[in-house]
Amino acid sequence: MAEKQIDPGKMNLGDLGVIRKILMGEQMNEYDNRFSDVDQKHQELSANIEQSEQSLQTRIDVLEQSLDNRLDKIEALLTEQVEMLKDQISAQSREDRHLIGNLLQKVGQQLLKD
Repeated sequence: MAEKQIDPGKMNLGDLGVIRKILMGEQMNEYDNRFSDVDQKHQELSANIEQSEQSLQTRIDVLEQSLDNRLDKIEALLTEQVEMLKDQISAQSREDRHLIGNLLQKVGQQLLKD
């Protein structure tokens, strides 16, 4: 029987696959399985990370809205308090001017008597 001579220039990829199987055998299958497992875990982790990012973004949006509402309420409360203080200062100022006017009037009357 004549042995089949393989010309390296005419070797196709199918022949290389056969040679690889002969040389590496089970090790290559084991590596392929490991890489497949690693790839699957990577995809699961990537999906988990993406889901976590979406969840965090939703939480951030809710917190941001809550903070905006609280700041608006604080601003309204402070504005109300400032207006109330302005009114109190104005009332006290009018009262003080009235008292000073009365005192000056009394002093003037005292001076006129003397």
